[in-house]
Amino acid sequence: QAGAKVIIIEKLGFAGGSTIFSAGAFNGADPVRGQATKMTKTNRDAVEKLLQKEPFDEYEASLQKTVRSQFDAHLQKGNDWLFDSPEFHALQTYNGGDYKGRPELIDLLTQKAPETIEWVASNGAVFKDTLGMATGALWQRSHYGTKDFPNGTTVIYPAEKYIKEHDGIDLHTETRAVELIKDGNRIASVKAKMKGYDVTYKAAKAVIIATGGFGANIDMRQKYNTQWADLGTKIGCS
Repeated sequence: QAGAKVIIIEKLGFAGGSTIFSAGAFNGADPVRGQATKMTKTNRDAVEKLLQKEPFDEYEASLQKTVRSQFDAHLQKGNDWLFDSPEFHALQTYNGGDYKGRPELIDLLTQKAPETIEWVASNGAVFKDTLGMATGALWQRSHYGTKDFPNGTTVIYPAEKYIKEHDGIDLHTETRAVELIKDGNRIASVKAKMKGYDVTYKAAKAVIIATGGFGANIDMRQKYNTQWADLGTKIGCS
């Protein structure tokens, strides 16, 4: 949208990757859609538990102070619908991640999530008027697509449509990135396999990695797995 010339490379034969398979839940504080969800005693207790615990550090203490003010104001207004805020999202993220997260990145994620949801919607994505709670989530702030565009397609289809309707954006499917090439301190090019052929993409300005994680790397997921008995070859991935 800013006018850059972009090449998107995708190892599968279609766009979407894990977003299509994962249901595409988009998490962000949303006080408008949140009004469609009643706040239960369990919800209230969960908020209070985080607010009353001994803070891990000054960052958590600051979040607790802000969320306490927000939550009390929410209740004083007589609101019986679900409470949420970017700061509460940040508090849950920091606590739920065993305090391993970097505060500046947590703030960036949680503060920008609401406006990003609206930006995605402005480009054609249609979200339900109610919020869900994705697997592993800590709060009802997951945005899902409608029955016409379920799961991750609500985000992918508008993106594909935008690519087709605008010059300067190319989508190369069946193209797998295999190596990043540095020139000094910057990534200058990407080596890839396109339908069996070796190709090299030279970046005029930047390379953006948007892979979403290491779910397809069996060795890494086994190394960092502390919860499940086995995350080996029997589990499929894209």
